[in-house]
Amino acid sequence: MKTCVIIAPNDRYNYGDLLFSHILREKIGEYYDTVINVATIDSDLSQFGGHKVHSIKKIKDLVGNNNFDVILAGGHSLFCQWPFVLFCLGHKYEWLSKLNVLFSKALGSAKANRIVNNLSRFVFGASTKYPYSIGKFEIKGIHKLIYNCIDGNFDECLDITDKKILKSVDHLSIRNKTTHTKLKGLGIDSFVAPDSAIQISQIFPIQTIIDRASINPEYFKSSYIVFQVNRGLEEQHISAICCNLAKITKEHNIKIYLCPIGFAKGHEDLMALNKIYECMANDKIRLFEKLNIWDIMCLIANSQGFIGTSLHGCITAMSYCRPYIGLDVTKTLDYIRDWGLGNDFCASCNDFFNKYINLKNCPQKLLDGNFQDQLKKSEDNFRNLRECLNLNSF
Repeated sequence: MKTCVIIAPNDRYNYGDLLFSHILREKIGEYYDTVINVATIDSDLSQFGGHKVHSIKKIKDLVGNNNFDVILAGGHSLFCQWPFVLFCLGHKYEWLSKLNVLFSKALGSAKANRIVNNLSRFVFGASTKYPYSIGKFEIKGIHKLIYNCIDGNFDECLDITDKKILKSVDHLSIRNKTTHTKLKGLGIDSFVAPDSAIQISQIFPIQTIIDRASINPEYFKSSYIVFQVNRGLEEQHISAICCNLAKITKEHNIKIYLCPIGFAKGHEDLMALNKIYECMANDKIRLFEKLNIWDIMCLIANSQGFIGTSLHGCITAMSYCRPYIGLDVTKTLDYIRDWGLGNDFCASCNDFFNKYINLKNCPQKLLDGNFQDQLKKSEDNFRNLRECLNLNSF
């Protein structure tokens, strides 16, 4: 039996993380008898539009089966350390995160990370150095190992094990051009490709997502823009954010839908947007709270534009050819500069009103053309991926 294991951080509810499995299942799922989703812990986010996910220990059940492929599904996950993953998983594993903070004060962050990484591997029954960057040599029996459209923060001086991990990958595609250049300097070959979420409008046309949404479709008929921000930036800039939003509603006579996209710890968009909603008390502002991934797609796809810190909020706008402005988060702004419409569509939380005119006046032809360019490069990546997996001959 031919098996595909998709590894992604989709054991917590963040919109972008739940998209990767849908896209991979659509693009290559038909070639496999079984597709299994794996993250750090068992989780079932089907109520939000995700898939049932098994803990990383599930891979041990496949050892000895020489027909299983492993795909690291994407996201900002390259060499992501266990302490950050544990932080995002919430209160159950908070003791490990606190232990990391304590050790960091006493021993320094590098030593603390090594200790907590090893302890985490024991707690989770994992055999890999990292949760979302594994080497073929770390798990017996992997047929092909794929890293699909990933990026991440890492030092130029990777250690021997890190380089060995990357050199064991059969197909490595990177969505961030800076990361690609860093790897090239270390002698690591990779392809450059847009985030695979650019495919969502092809997999989920607007009528399909409307049919799956829990929101009353009447809301999509209004003239509105979607706004999102994470909790950290809201706390730093709430006065400026409210001022910018108020100027947009007043001067452009448009509604604003506040749409949370990151729900996991470390993002907490809903808490941020709720504070903005309470501060503004404006009848042109509407806060949406209990959303599944189809609701989020619908709100963006039917809008006049998206403004936010979320990378996958911006990519959703790109996929459905809606204008957008990315705010403050480095990976979001880097993506817009690398793949999107450039710096004119990047802003800070303090002054995004000044860029709103670029969103409002953006030619549809420009949005359509940029989407088609990204889609072509994404299709090229999947074609290369299938060739590496020997799937094109099936």
